[in-house]
Amino acid sequence: MSYGKCLVPSHRSITPRPADVVMLRSLPGRMMSTDSIGLAKAALRRDVLQRLKGMSMQDMQSESAAIGEQVGSCTLFKTAQSVAVYVDCERLREVQTESIVTAALKSCARVYVPRVLDRDSNMHFLRLQGLEELVQVPPFGIREPPLTDAAGAPRSDALQSPDPLQLIIMPGLAFDESGRRLGRGGGYYDKFITSIRQRSLERSWKTPLLVALAFNAQMVDSIPVGHHDVPVDVIVTPRGPILCTRHGEEEWP
Repeated sequence: MSYGKCLVPSHRSITPRPADVVMLRSLPGRMMSTDSIGLAKAALRRDVLQRLKGMSMQDMQSESAAIGEQVGSCTLFKTAQSVAVYVDCERLREVQTESIVTAALKSCARVYVPRVLDRDSNMHFLRLQGLEELVQVPPFGIREPPLTDAAGAPRSDALQSPDPLQLIIMPGLAFDESGRRLGRGGGYYDKFITSIRQRSLERSWKTPLLVALAFNAQMVDSIPVGHHDVPVDVIVTPRGPILCTRHGEEEWP
């Protein structure tokens, strides 16, 4: 069975500059050096950031609404008991997730959202019971949950929960149709996903479905990746979902 199964027209929206083409297209045929991967990632980040800056607020809202409707109609999202979902940051021009978080709070027993712990790529997902609990954190104004709830008790941590995490909805800067993801360079999601997968393996749980949300402008031909980069199972775009792995095909919709 082949993956990168696209249920919608192809998302060929960005062509790398000529100097970058050789590096990007060399990925399937041979291993790239660490330096080459870093250069290719930096070039691609610049290209995609420029595309995002060119999106109007109306376009971002329209595409986010289309993506949110698809997530909301997913059977796993509607039936999952434990979901992790990012809270979008307007300054970073991410796909908006407030409607998704609101729907999850209504339908899921446990909803977790991210909180960055330090600059060493450590990020935990803490339980959220209402959007009003979120506070803006500098320098980007990302909304995160406090370490304690309204009663002063420590918030439940997805990495310490006695129950499996079933679904992770995550952002990214760029994606290709095989599920490769380019983040913003911090490595926070890669590190968290590695930890949650290890926890699932130790407890014989099914690994959570990894779902990324992407504007059309964030879909590219190929993502240069290193050994630590974690691919996603499904990419939800305004045009429809892209099923990237067997797990994605089994769980979506």
